[in-house]
Formats: sequence, C-alpha cells, structure tokens
Amino acid sequence: MDKQDLRGLLHRLKRRFDRSTPEALYVYGRRAVPAAGFSMNELFEAGISAQEAELLGLRVDAQRMSSLGTNVEALRDFLARR
Repeated sequence: MDKQDLRGLLHRLKRRFDRSTPEALYVYGRRAVPAAGFSMNELFEAGISAQEAELLGLRVDAQRMSSLGTNVEALRDFLARR
C-alpha cells in the first residue's frame, strides 16, 4: 500500500465516523462553492423540517431557491450517521 492509497483509506474512514455537520454547496458557474446554508428545498427532499435542522445544528439559508443533489445526499448521510 503506497502513500496515496493510505491517504484515501484514512479519508474514507474519517468521513464514515465524522460527527460534524455537512457543509452546504451551491454551483457558481462551473464550480461548487460553499453556501451560507441549506435551502428549504434541500431540507424538504432530505425529509427534514426547518425546526429539526436548527436542532441538529444545520445552517439554513431561506433565500436560496436552488436544490443541489450533492447537498441532499450529504443531509441523508448525516441523518443516517446520527
């Protein structure tokens, strides 16, 4: 196992056991940049209400209207780990 394989393995293990809240992203041009919080649509698709999101420590951006699939997946993974 070389250095790159070990780094990838450690990254996967860290993601699996990490208890921190996920980071919201939005697409700006062709790249994803950090957002102020998750949109209401993303929370709805993941099955979380705004009140539950605040209790879980998730940031909510009520002004954002878009819904990014990676954010929804990150929320679902976060709920599965809890």
